[in-house]
Amino acid sequence: MFAYIAHAEADQSAADELKAFLKSRGLVVETETGAKGFRYLQPSDVVIALWSQKSVFATHRMQIERRMLEAWEDERLVLVKLDHSFLPVGLRDLAAIAFGDRRTLDPGGGRLHHLVGIVGREQDPVRADRQHGTDERLIAEEPARRH
Repeated sequence: MFAYIAHAEADQSAADELKAFLKSRGLVVETETGAKGFRYLQPSDVVIALWSQKSVFATHRMQIERRMLEAWEDERLVLVKLDHSFLPVGLRDLAAIAFGDRRTLDPGGGRLHHLVGIVGREQDPVRADRQHGTDERLIAEEPARRH
């Protein structure tokens, strides 16, 4: 599984910091700005999109927004806000991880560890419309018994 960090060129330092943290946790991470296009996503890959005020004025803004929308459509988007700027139209109602003040991150279980949990998750059969991808009638559950 690869994690691709899509970001504006001006947010390179934040992307590098996040990349180093995720690599230290055993994930394979690459950064991408859209300047050379974007890599093809495999079914297990995820896109971590960093968004800030700098993203609004990015040279490759439209490519980054398209990457974000396509990743969301395929249920592979992890949205991270670096500041309090507005997200692009179509993504404003999505939940985002606040990553603005990185000095306050708790190394013992803070926001970055939550991000690692999201990125490293197993494939969940729940789609974006919150419906299970499997036939729920075929799920057999055994109730817990007290002894």
